[in-house]
Amino acid sequence: MTPPDFSKEPPIIVEKNNTVNRENLVTTNGISELDAIADHAVLSAGCLATEVGLIIIDRACLFMKNLGAAEGVAAKPYLKLLQFPQSENLYKHLFAALRAYINQFSETLFEGGSALCAGVVSSVVKLCEARPAWLRREAAAALYLLMRANFQHGAAPCVTRVHLQVTTARLVWRGELYLLMRANFHHGAAPCVTRVHLQVIIAVSKLLDSQTAINCKRFQESLSVINCFATGDKAMKGTGLSNEVAELMRRVRTVVGARARLAGAGGASLSGAGNVHLAELQHSLAASCRATPRLRHAWLTTLAEHNARQGDHDEVIK
Repeated sequence: MTPPDFSKEPPIIVEKNNTVNRENLVTTNGISELDAIADHAVLSAGCLATEVGLIIIDRACLFMKNLGAAEGVAAKPYLKLLQFPQSENLYKHLFAALRAYINQFSETLFEGGSALCAGVVSSVVKLCEARPAWLRREAAAALYLLMRANFQHGAAPCVTRVHLQVTTARLVWRGELYLLMRANFHHGAAPCVTRVHLQVIIAVSKLLDSQTAINCKRFQESLSVINCFATGDKAMKGTGLSNEVAELMRRVRTVVGARARLAGAGGASLSGAGNVHLAELQHSLAASCRATPRLRHAWLTTLAEHNARQGDHDEVIK
């Protein structure tokens, strides 16, 4: 086998002033290298943030396993993580930890002060209008679990108040004591989602009054997912929870629909006539909640804060 003969190949001609291709080649390589460095830096920062978040969740779970919820203090790292955008991996671990907390330490959310419950509901409601569909579903599942836990917590009847009064007085006839305990039992046996209901309305009112308009379509989809969770929950069939959830979703849909119509009419920007229309919307919503004083108080408080920011102090006094 003979080697190839390269003597017959045509000569290579090199142009003396052909610098265009070399300049383009250097520039393209430089840009791609800078993009690669920037992408690597962003990826490294994201991985580091996810790792730090996972460590925080792990330490919080370990704390609660050994020392309990500490009156809700152990849940504060979850609230802080929910307030900032996270990666998909961290969000899934965070919502799993939040669901476990709601199932194990619901008394910290529905007894005593409402600050912890308000923080959780507000953070979850904001994520119900997130762009990724999986994130909206996670937020809707967490919000429904809050409603269910509140409903079950209110359905646990007790006679603690009567027991305390009897221990203090020690002078009650047997018949009267039985009637008092029976009345207290039935009073505590009326389950509802009052606290979560109120906090959801407050969170939605804050979203309405925020500078960034909410995405009504995505928010409506999240409400539909919550309704599906309520109607498909076989363990809660016949308890009235689905009716409570449907009523709350109806109220929220009314509010979001009114806000969408306001935006469609040109009142989305919070300036000029938009402020007046938004104030009128808040006032009409407060008037529609006459049967529920706490909800009406929530809307009026939001309206007063809105007027205070706009400098309408006379309206705030009214």
